[in-house]
Amino acid sequence: MAWHTSAVPQVIDVDDRADPRLDDFRDLTTADRRPDRPGGRGLVIAEGEVVVRRLLHSPYPIRSLLGVPRRIEALHDDLAGVDVPCYRTSADVMADVVGFHLNRGVLAVADREKHT
Repeated sequence: MAWHTSAVPQVIDVDDRADPRLDDFRDLTTADRRPDRPGGRGLVIAEGEVVVRRLLHSPYPIRSLLGVPRRIEALHDDLAGVDVPCYRTSADVMADVVGFHLNRGVLAVADREKHT
């Protein structure tokens, strides 16, 4: 898989709560944003280092990550070769974007695995 290469992760600092690049993570408390609810977007959302790490090494196509600096740094080795944006921000901005405070400090979003 591509994530075994030695490429450096694409880390992007974001401090604007309204940045459209964060839309996959926006307002996750509303039912229509949740993948497990009728009318949801069908995205896979992982929270926390352990679960994000598993998602990074899964067949699900990763779209992006959002996290506080400490959590993004902790995932640095797992992100090597992953060609997706990793948005690094403060806990306050992250909470404003997702709609609640995340104790685990990192989220990843992926498309559902395509079955052939």
